[in-house]
Amino acid sequence: MAVTIRVGERIPDTSFYIALRNQDDSSLTLFATPQEVISTLSPGYLSEGAADDRRAFAARRNLAIAFIASAHDQMDINVASMSEAERMALSARGARAVTEVETWSDRAPLYVLATLYTPYTDAPLPAGEEVWAIDPYTEAGLVASLADAGLLDAWPVHEGQTWDGGAR
Repeated sequence: MAVTIRVGERIPDTSFYIALRNQDDSSLTLFATPQEVISTLSPGYLSEGAADDRRAFAARRNLAIAFIASAHDQMDINVASMSEAERMALSARGARAVTEVETWSDRAPLYVLATLYTPYTDAPLPAGEEVWAIDPYTEAGLVASLADAGLLDAWPVHEGQTWDGGAR
């Protein structure tokens, strides 16, 4: 069960999978499992995933695509300075494999759906430091890839630590 920690409170002496900060009030939510994170992000996930593995994967895939599309929508980039191939790559928004570019050299991140590339398919993932593959194949893979890409505000915290709201 998720536990929410307010600024100034101590991290409890319990094990948890990941800690995510709420950017609105700087509180920190400790999640015990990847499934708990996903069901918080997508409230219908438990009922959709309860039917079978295929539906659970479809629900995770839809969530991943929604995160990819939202991340691209929120980027402040100058598309006029991009090549046609780069603009087409951004327009994929997780719905198809990006095949227009082999190497992504733009400073803006390119978020892609991992299951559209090797090892899941024959399509190679574009190279580049700002290419972020969001992987919905498993619950843990989805949460980890969203956090690695910075699409979840994950924080390293330790038992007994006083939560400072994320001051760095």
